[in-house]
Amino acid sequence: MNAKHFLVVLALLAPTLSATRASAQAPQDKVQGRNSWLKERLAPVADSVRAHVVKLSGGKAAGYGVVIKPGFVLTSDTLIGSSRTMRGTDSNGATHALTVHARQRKHGIAVLRFNEPEDSPSPIKLGASGSLSLGQIVAAIGTGEEPLSAGVVSALRRPVHPDGRSGGGNVFLKMFSDGSNQGHTRSYPRVIQHDGPLEPEHFGSPLVNRKGQLIGINVAYPYRGSAHAVGVDTFGKALGDLLAGKSTDGPVERPTKPTKRPAPTGPRPHLGAGVAPATPTQLGKGHAFGLYVREVKTGGPAAKSGLAAGDVIVALDGQPFASMDVFAKRMRTKSPGDTMKLKVLKGAAGIETEILVVLGKR
Repeated sequence: MNAKHFLVVLALLAPTLSATRASAQAPQDKVQGRNSWLKERLAPVADSVRAHVVKLSGGKAAGYGVVIKPGFVLTSDTLIGSSRTMRGTDSNGATHALTVHARQRKHGIAVLRFNEPEDSPSPIKLGASGSLSLGQIVAAIGTGEEPLSAGVVSALRRPVHPDGRSGGGNVFLKMFSDGSNQGHTRSYPRVIQHDGPLEPEHFGSPLVNRKGQLIGINVAYPYRGSAHAVGVDTFGKALGDLLAGKSTDGPVERPTKPTKRPAPTGPRPHLGAGVAPATPTQLGKGHAFGLYVREVKTGGPAAKSGLAAGDVIVALDGQPFASMDVFAKRMRTKSPGDTMKLKVLKGAAGIETEILVVLGKR
């Protein structure tokens, strides 16, 4: 091939070579695994649910529970053992003393009560396990330290017996740990089976739907890709008895009635502002927790001091606080007319400033 012919061939090949080079440099389509896709979609749900979850310790095993009613936590009774008291740590890191209120062996659930109910996190919204369908996306949520577990429902209303019997022809029996990694040690009349890859600490954690509503309590670790949860519709009728303090496991499990605190008398301090836990974006760097001011009452103590909607409170009297409960507890130590010093992040730039608020009364 002479030089003239070579140049002609090269000219003909140039478009093909350019296209090949461009194709090699073009970004490849993102390949995402099923579990990572589910976790990405459910991350906002997990962020909202964590505020209702507490990490439990001090019983037979560690695990989680979820606030089902102000002052009360629902969990798996397997975590408790013979304990009468436990500890609960919420998503803000605040620790709470809990007492075993009541438990029911049939459904494998138990209710704990906060010794200081006014400090309990807010309750989760209830869903309906009876409306679940096979293939529906669900998630098991803790307080944030554990990986988010997301999966799909693979079986409904499945009876479980430790000796392998099943009225529904359950071929998955003896495949799930009931706290000992040796298969179920007790029966469950009906469970939800899902394939969320649970961690051991997910035991007793809430199972929620994509709306963040409670649909069950996880009562078994996963085995061969599946896990079990008792649905809210299954234990719904028993829950009322448990909240009323009615146990079904004998006198050793029946706790004493909670001591009622006397209602506060006299005027109470009033800030005149509506607050909520600040998001990481609202909080910025350098602060572990803060309260986002949603609204300020016109003419109230907060408004008179210069506190405004959009501000973020990060310290009270020079001390940071780990949760809204801690902030409220410090507020209760004050009286109307007291001056409270707040450290506040103002504006989009989050400029720190101190505000003096003279508390009102209500």
